[in-house]
Amino acid sequence: MAISRSTSRAFLPRSLTALALATMGFTTSALAGSYTEVGDAGQLLGTAQSTVGTGALTDIFGSVSDVHDVDLYLINITNFAAFSASTVNSGTDAFLDTQLFLLTTSGKAVCANDNSGGGFQSLLGAGSCGSSLGNGQYLLGIGSGFYDPVDANNVLLFAPNNGQESVRGPNSAFALAGYTDNGAFDPNFGAYDIKLTGAAAVSAVPEPATVALMLGGLAICGLSASRRQRSSTKTSV
Repeated sequence: MAISRSTSRAFLPRSLTALALATMGFTTSALAGSYTEVGDAGQLLGTAQSTVGTGALTDIFGSVSDVHDVDLYLINITNFAAFSASTVNSGTDAFLDTQLFLLTTSGKAVCANDNSGGGFQSLLGAGSCGSSLGNGQYLLGIGSGFYDPVDANNVLLFAPNNGQESVRGPNSAFALAGYTDNGAFDPNFGAYDIKLTGAAAVSAVPEPATVALMLGGLAICGLSASRRQRSSTKTSV
């Protein structure tokens, strides 16, 4: 298909604008030390949101929209023995009844907690997820305390959730396939702040110099395409 001169001229500014907007989205959702949910993080293995940032990952900000909303994040645990995740903080809505759970990247259960400290929020404390696993990438999930992960046979991934404050271990050896209501009703929703230790983002935020090189490379490609188009037009005339 032939490219018109007007299309060629429009290529450069439009492409640069698209890349600039993508870069802005990258950086605003991934400030150093924290990650903010982009849109709605998925709740199954293929739709988990990969965290982006630099250095230690200390916070994940997001929201639960209803009792059946679960957010999965791919994180990098850099110190499994010291790893912790908690929604017991002022950044989490006081009446949001959270449940936190940790999975391997293949969806196998590691540990989960519903309530902690006499409230509705959750805590996976340092050392509470055992010591048999090592550093690496994991899936961290957050959802309602009344919506539990299950495998393909509808068996609970973790020990039954009775609202207890203890950290629950695996109940199934199979991978996450969905969720089930545990017999209670909780219409809550709201914002959360998952505070982390011993973790880092999976992907790094591009450095300013890298972004500049990307923009410069795209500009060169755009100018080259424009010149080829002009040359082609002159030849045809």
